[in-house]
Amino acid sequence: MWDMATPIIVGGKHVGNIYLGQFLYEGEQINYKLFREQARKYGFPEEEYLATLERIPRWSVDKLNTVMSFYSALATIISTLSYSNIKLARLLSEQKRLLESLSESQEKYRRIVDTSNEGILVLDSDVKAVFVNTKMTEILGYSGEEIIGLPFTDFLFEEDLPDHINKIEERHRNQYGNYERRLRRKNGEALWVIISATPIFDNENNFQGSFGMFTDITKRKQAEEELLAAHQQLANIIDFLPDATFVINREKKVIAWNRAIEEMTGTRKEDLLGKGDYAYAIPWYNERRPILIDLVGADDQEIQSIYKNTYKQGNTLFAEAFIPSVFKGRGAHLWIKTSPILDNEGKQVGTIEAVRDITELKEAEQKLKLLNFALNNVYDEAYLIDEKACFCYVNDESCRALGYSCDELLKMNVVDVDPDFPIERWTEHWNDIMEHGSLIFEGRHRTREGCIYPVEISANYFEYNGQGYNLALARNITERKQAEEEIRKLNQELEQRVVERTAQLESTNKELEAFAYSVSHDLRAPLRSIDGFSQVLLEEYTDRVDEQGKHYLQRVRSATQRMAQLIDDMLNLSRVSRGEMNIQQVDLSSVAQEIADDLREAQPDRNVEFVIRKGINVQGDSRLLRIVLENLLGNSWKFTSKHPIALIEFGMQRQNNLTAYFVRDNGAGFDMNFSQKLFGAFQRLHLSDEFPGTGVGLATVQRIIHRHGGKIWAESEVDKGATFYFTILPKV
Repeated sequence: MWDMATPIIVGGKHVGNIYLGQFLYEGEQINYKLFREQARKYGFPEEEYLATLERIPRWSVDKLNTVMSFYSALATIISTLSYSNIKLARLLSEQKRLLESLSESQEKYRRIVDTSNEGILVLDSDVKAVFVNTKMTEILGYSGEEIIGLPFTDFLFEEDLPDHINKIEERHRNQYGNYERRLRRKNGEALWVIISATPIFDNENNFQGSFGMFTDITKRKQAEEELLAAHQQLANIIDFLPDATFVINREKKVIAWNRAIEEMTGTRKEDLLGKGDYAYAIPWYNERRPILIDLVGADDQEIQSIYKNTYKQGNTLFAEAFIPSVFKGRGAHLWIKTSPILDNEGKQVGTIEAVRDITELKEAEQKLKLLNFALNNVYDEAYLIDEKACFCYVNDESCRALGYSCDELLKMNVVDVDPDFPIERWTEHWNDIMEHGSLIFEGRHRTREGCIYPVEISANYFEYNGQGYNLALARNITERKQAEEEIRKLNQELEQRVVERTAQLESTNKELEAFAYSVSHDLRAPLRSIDGFSQVLLEEYTDRVDEQGKHYLQRVRSATQRMAQLIDDMLNLSRVSRGEMNIQQVDLSSVAQEIADDLREAQPDRNVEFVIRKGINVQGDSRLLRIVLENLLGNSWKFTSKHPIALIEFGMQRQNNLTAYFVRDNGAGFDMNFSQKLFGAFQRLHLSDEFPGTGVGLATVQRIIHRHGGKIWAESEVDKGATFYFTILPKV
């Protein structure tokens, strides 16, 4: 059984079929078995389904060809007519659609223009408004009816009119333009807009007006002003930063160069702002080259090739370097930090670098290293102690002496190593050190093994960063303590010997005093007799004695008088070596002045100038010190006697951290080669017929000065005077 259908093709496309139904060829045998199966398959009754086969027409091949030819021609005619109708329908539909679209477009564009976020204003050739949209009325604060017909100049400020005239002339020359302009609203307020102006010409190229689009940028301008103010504020902050700071943009041009960097490099801001091509490297290295600010984002190998002492923390680079060119060639150790400047999207827009002078810090570090080295190479234990008695620092000797490691000691305190120091005493002890500044005292230390040894501690208080500290130096004095014990025992023995010797000395002194008295009494009597009888001979027998005899008698008298003077000087020398000293405040200036007055009174014809410094006071025995000045000033008076104008000076000066007192003159002086004889008894450097004397005075002076714990010495040149110095350090 066969189906018959003819396709319908319209415009080259299959759009349908002409269906003629089913048929059987004449003489064709029906396969009943197949149709029974189909009946069962599709749920039809078998007998009815088979009976239907008898009603299906049977066609011959010729009949079929004739029918197919007819319907094929019919399909062609239908196709041709259908295609023409479709084209016509399409044309009509398209025309309608275009008209509707044009209307919709006009309405759409009208709505777009009216609802646009941009203000739109159309001006005629006289620059008067002929069209305005809703947004433009909002911008200007007028209604549409108020704006139409107004000249555009009504919306401008007077100072902007010249520039506006130039813009109109540009549009007459068919020049487009985008520019910023202030407009004046109806209420007088000013607002900023960007104007995009387009000239309008007719077919003959005559200027008909302008089409302008206006964008309100008032908020943007305010933001720009705020940004500018913020930028200026940031620039001011950078300018006053204590660290030398500069900033480059993404094109590596300098956009900030503060005062501190000007002072450090000597390069002014005006000479670098806006410059690139590594110009910012010249003040540091005197050449254009990459520096740390150029290495942000670089790999470690590239960074280390330029800066050795460099490390990174995230995107920030840190480096240390010594730059010899800064601070006018003085050079400095610098700590450098540089970081990227990122925008809101995380993109790098620039880089900032801060440079700090750490020369003092480096020097302090070196001093600290030196101090640490020194403290670790001394034999004393060194402890830095805070207000809570805890150790902040210990040296190597402390660890060695106590048997602890450094880390262990830094977790301990004073009480842990001093068995005699309870914590309750610490506050009192700390306040005592703080009050006095430094203290020296003895204590004991206990080692890890429990051994205890004596120490002498020198505690020194100081403050650092508002905190108080005590640097304590402890010295093991075990050997000294043993020596002191031995000395104590020896002292006990010595004290006993001193008592015995003192008794012997007192006995000897009494014998010496008795001997001195006996000598004085026994020698003075015959000397007085010799002197007396010689005087009687000269006075009563002068006519019986010739001149030679008188000369001999005179020499006898002179010798006896000189012998008496020697006896007096010997007794005086003996007395100054004995007897108790009465130590008190002595005004040496007043004593010297009194002696000078006595000398002038004794020889008023002498021309001598005394220069006596006021206010010289010492602790000593006033009687003995008067003898010192009488001898020294008397010698100066004597040895200047051959000078017509004499100068004698008494004063004091510092020598070798001691105060030395002196008597100076411009007299005869002496040869320093014989200075060792000065202070010996009966030793003289001048002949007696030149300058009288016994040679005991300076020996007496030396003994008095020695009893006052001082020393005496002299400086002189022949005929250029002499200066005698002495010190006084009495043991009270």
